[in-house]
Amino acid sequence: MEDLKNEKSDDNLEVKTPISKSIYIALFFRNFGTRPILSILSILMAIRLTNDLEIGFLIGFNPLIQFFLMLLTRNIMKDKNLKLFMIMGYILSAATITGYIFSNNFVAFLIDQVLLSCSFTFFWNATQIYIAKRTTPQNKGKYIGLANSSFFTGSFLGGIFFSIILIFNSNYYEILWIMIIFPLISAFSILLKFK
Repeated sequence: MEDLKNEKSDDNLEVKTPISKSIYIALFFRNFGTRPILSILSILMAIRLTNDLEIGFLIGFNPLIQFFLMLLTRNIMKDKNLKLFMIMGYILSAATITGYIFSNNFVAFLIDQVLLSCSFTFFWNATQIYIAKRTTPQNKGKYIGLANSSFFTGSFLGGIFFSIILIFNSNYYEILWIMIIFPLISAFSILLKFK
């Protein structure tokens, strides 16, 4: 009976420090604006590049760079600079979309892919570290789950939004200008509301 009482009280433990709701807003809007573009990235590259090998390399290069950046940045992210890394990540997401609009050769797209890797690594690692440091073992899954839900809900709804716009305007590059707004909303959400 005592074990059952202890187990019940463990489930009700709250976070060590309150979690800022701005991280969920930021994750949602970043993916709302960025993920639909990643789904058509090979099409954007095929419009400007003629070599299929280059396109394949560029698409595969992003996750490889992210892997190494995740390992490198974990040691330099501290409590005092997490907000900065989140903001940089979201601003780089907007910069990457801008880069896709103007890129017209392999090197330009390569720079875009490096920026995209940096953007994801910065905001994602900073968010995960932030949540990990402010939660207990009993409720960590809940808050990581909320972050993932915001992330993937933004991807899903952003894809629907992007598809609806394509029905009325099939020019990818004009739509990209609209999509830049959403990662910037993420950056401002963290800048103004993150504690």
